Amino acid sequence: MEAISQQRGPLSRKTVWLAIHQYGELAGLSLPAHPHMLRHSGAD
Repeated sequence: MEAISQQRGPLSRKTVWLAIHQYGELAGLSLPAHPHMLRHSGAD
């Protein structure tokens, strides 16, 4: 399944990176959030 942007097209890599980075700041994370960090956050 593909995520859809407000312009009805696929989300760009940059849009996803910016969203993750901004939510990381809002959450008060001590390190900058990035997609690769999320990939490993669920690892046991």
